Amino acid sequence: MNSWQPELEKIINFENKLEKITSIAVISDEELAEYAKDISYIQNLLSLIASMPQEKRPDIARWDDVVSRLWRKLFAKGDDIDRYTFGDLWLKVLLDQKDEKRILRTATGFIASCRNFSLFEEALEVGKVITERFDNSISGAYANFLNTMGSVYYCKKDFENAEKLFLKAKAIGELVTDEESQGWIVSSRNDFISQEYLNIAEINIEMGFESEGKARELYVKKAEDLISQLDQMQITENLRSFVYVTKSELAMLKGDFKEAPILLDKIEEASKKGSGPYYYSIATTHSRLKALFYSLLGDYQRAYHFIRKALRQVSTKAYPAEDIFVLDEAIKIVRKLYDQQKKLRDGELVKDLVLLLEDKDWYTGGSHSRQVADLCLKIGHILKKDGISRLDILELETAGLVHDIGKLKIPWSLLNKVAPITPKEKEILKLHTKFGREILLQIGLTNCAEIVYQHHETADGKGYPLGKIPTIEASIVGICDVFDASTTVNRRYKKPKTLSEAVAEIVSLSKIKYNPDAVRGIEIVAKSMA
Repeated sequence: MNSWQPELEKIINFENKLEKITSIAVISDEELAEYAKDISYIQNLLSLIASMPQEKRPDIARWDDVVSRLWRKLFAKGDDIDRYTFGDLWLKVLLDQKDEKRILRTATGFIASCRNFSLFEEALEVGKVITERFDNSISGAYANFLNTMGSVYYCKKDFENAEKLFLKAKAIGELVTDEESQGWIVSSRNDFISQEYLNIAEINIEMGFESEGKARELYVKKAEDLISQLDQMQITENLRSFVYVTKSELAMLKGDFKEAPILLDKIEEASKKGSGPYYYSIATTHSRLKALFYSLLGDYQRAYHFIRKALRQVSTKAYPAEDIFVLDEAIKIVRKLYDQQKKLRDGELVKDLVLLLEDKDWYTGGSHSRQVADLCLKIGHILKKDGISRLDILELETAGLVHDIGKLKIPWSLLNKVAPITPKEKEILKLHTKFGREILLQIGLTNCAEIVYQHHETADGKGYPLGKIPTIEASIVGICDVFDASTTVNRRYKKPKTLSEAVAEIVSLSKIKYNPDAVRGIEIVAKSMA
């Protein structure tokens, strides 16, 4: 057991380093490189422990005391992807043990990360395993687990199941001591119970926005009753500040546009002070709610200003699932800003989508998207002259601009990860084609949606997401994406290829990965760039 002490000390040292940074989004390239080394070391170490027979593992309880703190700190510093990856590995280790609360604690963090990555089915699958094992538990750890499972259903917009779980979490929370709550939820007992009131109020507000007439009035009444009970409870100032969020949403639901700005000002003031989990994303939440406020007033330009601000803020840290809420609101606002059919050709809608992505992923959303679009345009003209008359050049350019728009639904910590990407993380990144299609269909760019969906398919039918031969349009976007990514410097791929190296590699894979017509087009374009 003692032979593992040096390894444990390295994790503790890394934990101490985390204390000195505000967010991984703002550290220097040198610090980021060092951070990546530490992450790789811990990832390999946990993988090793998970692969070993139980009798050869270190003292798991002692190690769990350290790594469970690490999960929270990684999340607080904006690194949810490594909380996800480490939690996945460590949960496998803990499930071999019998310590209920430790298992629940790590499962809760892992499921929260799944939720933040929109991996709802994985979250529910793990949740089912844990529920079957501990469903009769009366503990703070289980109450917190139920709360997190409720939030998964909430993000899926399955409000019925979400409310059931929030109510069950509240009932168990009422049975545990404050010491138990502080130890396993990292929250006072009263704050936890109050959080469930807030969660249920949020469900009613959300349902209210989707309803009209008497149905809306009923949801308003339910939310008002819950908030009235909250006002009578003794809770910390941290949570009290966050109650303003729910109150401001309720005011907007009621159409009280005099009260709503007063409450929004209180949220802004709260964002400038305080600490703890309730403050992780309150500035982002404020910007999102300002966007909602102006959207409800019909001032979509100002709404767009604030939702862009929220997207920039959400890149550093968000709690919980604020990323998902911001994107949902952004799509609604973009849809309202433009009449999709009239604006499809003039490019304003597309430019704004790219700006939204640039606010989140500086490399992909900025020059890369524009360069891919430019390459697509050039190849489109070349191939059209050569007889491929069915190509819609403007549509091809548009698809090039928004080919990575699905990355809006991939959290910042994975998009910008510098440490080696694990196989599971690669699979999450691959979801950007599916997400991109969903977003583009939502805003009416139907043809572009199909091109974007297929741009990682290959000529031999071994690409993703479907493993089928792509259309010529998708082939062009895909080859332009690869060419620009391989010849451009960015944070993850430090050494770019020369134009000739990139072309030679692409030509060698003609008819295997790439459509021969698209290959011919990139050869001609590359020669003009030399």
